[in-house]
Amino acid sequence: MNQQDIIVIINKKPYTLNASDVEKIRNIPSVDRQQLIVLLEAIKREEVSTQQMAAKVSAITSTISSDTSNVSGSQYMQPERQASADPDALMAQLIMEDQRNKKPGLTKHSIQKWTAIIAVVVFLLILFL
Repeated sequence: MNQQDIIVIINKKPYTLNASDVEKIRNIPSVDRQQLIVLLEAIKREEVSTQQMAAKVSAITSTISSDTSNVSGSQYMQPERQASADPDALMAQLIMEDQRNKKPGLTKHSIQKWTAIIAVVVFLLILFL
C-alpha cells in the first residue's frame, strides 16, 4: 500500500513524513517527536470518542426504530435522519424530538386539582375520625 507523504509543522519546523519511511521519522528531534506523539494520541482519543458516540447514537436509533415500528406516521423513520452521517447533528435532533414528546410538568390546573383532592381527603378523614 503506497502512502502519501504528510507535511507536519512542529515548532515552526516543517517535516515531510511517511509511515513507511523510518529514516525521516528518526531524523525528527526528540522534543518535536514527543509533541507530535502527544498530538496524535489526542487525535486518536477523539477518534475513539467519536466512534463510541456514533455507536451509542446507532444503538439509540435502532432501539427507537424497533420501539416505534408499529406506530403509523412515526417521525422516527424520517429518511433524512437515517442518512445523516454527523453524530452530533443526529444527537441534537434526537434530543429535540425527545423534548417535544416529553409530558409537560406541573401546571397551575394540576396543582389546584391535587390541592382540592388532598383537601377533600383530609376533610373526610376529619369527619370519620
